[in-house]
Amino acid sequence: MKMPSVTILAALLVLGGCGAMAAVPASDLQHQGVHSIDLSSGEIFDKSQEWLALTFVDSKAVIESANRDTGKIIGAGATSISPMSMLNIPVRFTIIIEAKEGRYRTTYTNYVAYHGTYQNQPIPVQDQVSADLINQKLVKLDISLLEYLQGSDKDEW
Repeated sequence: MKMPSVTILAALLVLGGCGAMAAVPASDLQHQGVHSIDLSSGEIFDKSQEWLALTFVDSKAVIESANRDTGKIIGAGATSISPMSMLNIPVRFTIIIEAKEGRYRTTYTNYVAYHGTYQNQPIPVQDQVSADLINQKLVKLDISLLEYLQGSDKDEW
């Protein structure tokens, strides 16, 4: 008599979990921002490289490509998420910063979560909950870059 109720419970758990794994729109698997700022493209480029070096632990590993002539920096960033307040899952992503006179665009894309006992199994993010958590963190990261670019270069020490 207990077996059918266990089977029904298991089926409900499986089917309930499938809803969380619904396909995520491609637009939710990236975050993009365009910001106006009173700086030249060269100043945006240089300060963005500084920000990357100060924000991420290993700046040499972060910056994959930087071209001052085109104003484009491509890098690899990392953060972590805790879906359903469970364990911390490391997430890596690509960051692209494109500088033009008086404005810049940031694109965060290629979200890859690291699962497994040793968190060494890379799996592209495909669920809405994780995508939303990552995008929330990247909005804060994007604001951090804007604030850094708006900061003064005056060295008052």
